[in-house]
Amino acid sequence: MPRGQPKVNVEIVGSWKDKPMYERVNHWAPHIEAIYAALGYGKVTVTPTPEAIEEYENLHKQTGAA
Repeated sequence: MPRGQPKVNVEIVGSWKDKPMYERVNHWAPHIEAIYAALGYGKVTVTPTPEAIEEYENLHKQTGAA
């Protein structure tokens, strides 16, 4: 039986530091979800914070990519 889903904050740092947090979260989400599944939490979902989404949208507005 899976454990209850924890609510945790994960800070992603490292070689992806030059990318927006939204992109770093999306890159690492499958790995983090697999780790929690292996720990017995069942299916968990990793999502970026509203701040990370806002940062990403603002960057795209500034570059005209959006």
